[in-house]
Amino acid sequence: MNPVLFEIFVTQALVLDLFGVMGLGLVAFGAIRLASRFGSINARMMTWGALALILGRVGILAYGAIVTPANFMEFDPTLLSVGKNIPIGLMTLGLGMLVVGFWSHERDLSEAAPDGV
Repeated sequence: MNPVLFEIFVTQALVLDLFGVMGLGLVAFGAIRLASRFGSINARMMTWGALALILGRVGILAYGAIVTPANFMEFDPTLLSVGKNIPIGLMTLGLGMLVVGFWSHERDLSEAAPDGV
């Protein structure tokens, strides 16, 4: 195997990053499908949560690509702190929105179900 390809796929975790973003995209598509099927605020909350997760993950990947050890000292420390914390905040917000959206959606479906089921 080519050592450069090995470094790209294994050492730099490109495959894991790709699967992570693709998995978040599948969650977003599922939430969009629920939103179109039921039209509830919970499904929209899940959609926005999934999009916030995707933006946070892409932000973390972009931060790693933009801020390298070679140019680390060129950036203002405040800018570096904001660049690190905004994607983490987006991922936290997105996960919270997904959990609350799924929980509320399940609760609404169980309230609408007949008593015998």
